[in-house]
Amino acid sequence: MAKFETNFVKFPAGNGINEGETLHVKVHGAEFVTGQIRDAKNQVITIDQSHSNDEDKDAQTINMKLKRRRWGGLRKDNLPSGKYILIVWYFDYDTMQGGSYTDKFLIQKN
Repeated sequence: MAKFETNFVKFPAGNGINEGETLHVKVHGAEFVTGQIRDAKNQVITIDQSHSNDEDKDAQTINMKLKRRRWGGLRKDNLPSGKYILIVWYFDYDTMQGGSYTDKFLIQKN
């Protein structure tokens, strides 16, 4: 089974990431990875999908900017501090296996 890895840090209230940073997710051995960040109301905030020719040329990773587009996409604001949910799906064509991970996390001000 693939191993799920993030750049979360430990906060007193749980795992999370600092406001304005990029969330890096890696599923070792995956041929593609898709992820969503949802807010506490379960609304989808952002989605990313990997492939071997994306920005980092690594199909095992997704990199999600913790920002929300505003005013027709002209301005990007940091996602506010709070509780969020990360949902990740992956698949490996070599083993013909896939799966998903769900993880709750915090965004906090630096």
